[in-house]
Amino acid sequence: MLLPPLEPGALLARLRTPDRKIRLAPPEILDLLRRDAAPGPPSDPNYPLTLLSRRRHSGMNSWLNRSPRAGASTQPRESRSTPTDAAKVGIREADSVVVASTRGRFFGVAALSDRCPAGVVSAPHSVVFGAADSDDLVTFNDVIDDADVEPLTGMPRFNGTAVRVDPLPSGEALPMR
Repeated sequence: MLLPPLEPGALLARLRTPDRKIRLAPPEILDLLRRDAAPGPPSDPNYPLTLLSRRRHSGMNSWLNRSPRAGASTQPRESRSTPTDAAKVGIREADSVVVASTRGRFFGVAALSDRCPAGVVSAPHSVVFGAADSDDLVTFNDVIDDADVEPLTGMPRFNGTAVRVDPLPSGEALPMR
């Protein structure tokens, strides 16, 4: 349905706030941001790191995962963390790793960086982890608890999941697609 163009002042007439101003930062959102701005470390010592998602340069969410032209098949499944955090569990640069939460796990390759905050592991949220001919394909979403939702939008939290990162057991190959 094509609607007619709005007349000047039409938006102002539709505002239902008492002072007829647009609320770009309602108190509920500001309170939520204050509460979530500095979350403490995970409370379970078995999952001492906080998982943060990041984007890939050659992807658009998961749309280009199977496109060789986008470099999807050759993109490393990097799990970034600090050298100090990695050393605590015996992980070195380019080691194969398992990132696990209470809900699931995925595999990656350690990428160590002092630019990553202590206590954090960062992984691309749009990469599929696992062998293409396997029923064990997993994504970043498989470690996220979909019951842990942001209260105002109802969306699952893609940042802040408590995880652990362990070296892949010796003799076990890193599943890649």
